[in-house]
Amino acid sequence: MFKTFVRALAFTAVVNAQSIVELLQQTPNLSTLLDLVDNYPDIVQALTITPNITVFAPTNDAFAELLAAQPDLGNQPDTIKAVLQYHVAPSRIPAKAIPKRGTFAPTLLTNTSFSLVTGGQRVKAQRKGRRVTLTSGGGAESRVVTADVQFDNGGIVHIIDKVLTIPADIASTATAANLTTLATALTQTNLLDTVNTLPDATVFAPTNEAFAALPEVPTGDALASVLTYHVVNGTVGYSTVLEQGQQIPTVNGASVRVTLAGPAIFINRSFVVQRDVLVKTGVVHVINRVLIPPAAGEAPAAPEGGHKL
Repeated sequence: MFKTFVRALAFTAVVNAQSIVELLQQTPNLSTLLDLVDNYPDIVQALTITPNITVFAPTNDAFAELLAAQPDLGNQPDTIKAVLQYHVAPSRIPAKAIPKRGTFAPTLLTNTSFSLVTGGQRVKAQRKGRRVTLTSGGGAESRVVTADVQFDNGGIVHIIDKVLTIPADIASTATAANLTTLATALTQTNLLDTVNTLPDATVFAPTNEAFAALPEVPTGDALASVLTYHVVNGTVGYSTVLEQGQQIPTVNGASVRVTLAGPAIFINRSFVVQRDVLVKTGVVHVINRVLIPPAAGEAPAAPEGGHKL
């Protein structure tokens, strides 16, 4: 029995000392990931020499599902490289350290063709009971099926059941989320290209119903003023960093006010009905009322008592 115990210790030491490449080679259901990574020496080097990194490793089935949905992806090496970079966080994130409210982990995806978020595009990691989920572009969810597989240099692999989706631009995201009135308004005011390329941005996106509830939809410069009041530049306001009473300057020049009421988030008097939609430039929060810029010298409106959520 003592010999068996010693052998077990020796095996554990070998496993813990193995490189990420060796780990992938010894894990049959990660062979597709290994084959893809092998095509990018700079990614292999980053995985090998960077200490304390986290790799979100999709299974073979996850990649098969992706390639079935996007058969042309095999002819897009730059996109495949970006996908792989989006699965690596340059910090050690053990499962037990992931909070219930979630955390937005930076990744190695810094290519400006795919991300305009300083420090690398984020992926949301969140604990739900005993389960850890990752939320990426378009609200796509991946589940961690095997957590905390360790390799040398302090690295960790979390095996996941779906490939992470790179966040798209505002236009594509708004269309996919049925925020068509917002997309149309941005186009009419020639603001769509600006919003699509504004780095480190937060967008408060009214629903179609929110626009329909306006007594009169503004046009021209007045509409542009309203729309720019929904856009923040230079601050990616993920829900986890918003603070009670925080006032955030917008591109309009006026500020919006954050109110936290238990789990609910309000921006001025607008309730956030969907938070943390990741986009190429930062984050979108979907709201149930159009934000109206305050008159000069006025403070941003706070939620009214008995606000209907």
